[in-house]
Amino acid sequence: MSPATAGQGEPPRARILLVEDDAPVRCVLVLALELEGHEVVGAGDADAALSLSRCLPAFDLLVVDVGLPRVPGVELVRVLDPAGVLPVIYITGHADDATARLGLPDGWPRLRKPFSPAQLAAAVAARLRIPSAA
Repeated sequence: MSPATAGQGEPPRARILLVEDDAPVRCVLVLALELEGHEVVGAGDADAALSLSRCLPAFDLLVVDVGLPRVPGVELVRVLDPAGVLPVIYITGHADDATARLGLPDGWPRLRKPFSPAQLAAAVAARLRIPSAA
């Protein structure tokens, strides 16, 4: 599915919960993923993400900022997915040593800010194993 066909009666590729505390960044990321055909719910903090996860159908993927206020993104993922079965992409503006202090081990899927909407779409496709439209 290309962005031009997204939303034309086809089911969404995936249901994604995107948690980012910077509202303008969150809006751009949600829009970018919606244009790829995904159903995306944005949350600005851990409390909102937890509330949404309780009242909405299950998500296929979590995209979570590592440096959320009050509750680090890694801890939020542990609460949202205690069994550790959901694919996750962490987004961060921190250097590797700072993300390690926030609890993100080396090797976990992450995107470092700034990144482009195309980079996010590619990371999502890779985590969900969606074939490229190209």
